[in-house]
Amino acid sequence: SLFSNQGSWEVNVSRSLSVLDNGELKNIDNAFVSIFDGNNLLTTLTYDGENYIPAGVTPPPTSGKTYRIEVSAPNYKSVTSEDICPATIPLLVIDTSSVLGSFGETITTVDITFQDPVGSTNYYGIAITTSRYDIIPNTSGGFDTTLSDVKDLDLNSTNPLIDNGGTDNPAQTLTFKDNLIDGERTKISFSYLTFKNPGTTEYIVNKLKFYSFSEASYKYTKSYQAFINADGNPFAEPVQVLTNIENGLGIFGGRSVFEFEY
Repeated sequence: SLFSNQGSWEVNVSRSLSVLDNGELKNIDNAFVSIFDGNNLLTTLTYDGENYIPAGVTPPPTSGKTYRIEVSAPNYKSVTSEDICPATIPLLVIDTSSVLGSFGETITTVDITFQDPVGSTNYYGIAITTSRYDIIPNTSGGFDTTLSDVKDLDLNSTNPLIDNGGTDNPAQTLTFKDNLIDGERTKISFSYLTFKNPGTTEYIVNKLKFYSFSEASYKYTKSYQAFINADGNPFAEPVQVLTNIENGLGIFGGRSVFEFEY
C-alpha cells in the first residue's frame, strides 16, 4: 500500500512464494486489515475482489501523521508496519519544449521548479502518465474521441540530483532527495520520447506527477525501479526491493503528489 493524502485507503494482500516455487501469487481474500492512527483504530478494510478498501466513509490520510497497519489471515503469520504521510510540495514553475528527432520521435524536455523545505530531510519523485485519444469523425459532422492508450513514460535526466535515471538508464519514476539542496529553490530538467501512432488523428494528455515520499516510499520506489531495469538482463546485479513489513514482505508507505495536466 502506497497511501496518500489525496486518496482513500487501498491495500493489496497476497501470499509470497519462494524464488524456486512455480506456483501462482494469489491474493488473500479473507484477511483482517486494520489501519491505526497512533493507538486509535481509524478504519477496518474489506475485500472488493482485488484490494482491501474502507467499508464506509473514512477520511484520507493526513499529512504529518504516522499510521500503522495490522493484517492477519488464517494459516498465516500476522504482519504489521507503520509510516508517515508527508506533506505535498507544489511545483512553482513548469515549462515544456519539444523538438522532432531524426527517427520521427518527439523529444520533449520538461523544466520544473520547486521550493524545498528548510531543515528537514525530504524525498521526491517525478513521473508522467500519458493518455492518447483517437479523434474520429461521426455521422453528425462532428468528432468523437476514444481513449486508445494509457501508459507511464520512461524519463531521462542528466541532473546529478537524480539517483536512478541517467541518459542510458531511463526510469518511469525519477527519484532524488534533498541532501544537496536543503531549503533551496531548485530547478530540475528531464526529457522523454514519444511516437505518433501512424494513420490516426489523435491528441495526447500528459499528467505530470511530482511526489513527496516518506523515506520508506522513496527507498521502495528507487529499488523497485532498479529491479525493473535489471529484470531479464543476465549481466545485471540482482536487486533486492525494499520491504518494511514486519513478519512479511511488501511496502506500507506514505507519499503525496502534486499533479499537473498538459
